[in-house]
Amino acid sequence: MGLLSHVYVLPYRNPRIAAKQFATLDHLSDGRAFIGIGAGHAQAEFELLGIDFHNRGKALDSGIPELAMLLENEFVNGFGARPLPTQSPRPPIWVAGSSPAAIKRAARLGDGWLPQGPSDASMIDILNEEWARIGRNVENFMIGHITPFLYIGQPTFDVGEATLTGSAQSIAERILAGTASGVNQLQVRFKAQSCQELCDQIAVFAAEVAPFVTTI
Repeated sequence: MGLLSHVYVLPYRNPRIAAKQFATLDHLSDGRAFIGIGAGHAQAEFELLGIDFHNRGKALDSGIPELAMLLENEFVNGFGARPLPTQSPRPPIWVAGSSPAAIKRAARLGDGWLPQGPSDASMIDILNEEWARIGRNVENFMIGHITPFLYIGQPTFDVGEATLTGSAQSIAERILAGTASGVNQLQVRFKAQSCQELCDQIAVFAAEVAPFVTTI
């Protein structure tokens, strides 16, 4: 089981601080950290921090390579970089966002792409076109997809029309039908009225739905 930040807004922070945080997290999780990273979208937060909201994309474009360099190298600018992450050369960096600019950024700089909603064929085409443009050969690149909300079984409360409900197999079939070719990572979310019900839904998904979607 991995530990993913979803999503760490790098323009809020100095990449050196971020590198130390993620290296520490990788140690604490015994090498299970994944770096989910994005440009951010809440303009009020940028204003509160005194950071240029409209420059956040450029900040992320320069920040991701710097973060990767800091995590991969034992010495940076003559100084020892400690702690180094447990994973070698570093934890994977998954770049978040569903705009064309964010998808292209993921294709250029990331080890994976975290959409902020359902992904579709047109978005994956952007990845492929950007890889072709820059001549990047990618292996083991993570392409994500966010499913609709799920409730396995028949809910006793209003879960909304967009929520997938029913048997484990029927939910799995609808997840597969709504997932574009090329996707290899699912982000699932559940409707529940309590923490215990949420935990129960997660457990049922793992035991009864996940085996049907192993082709993703």
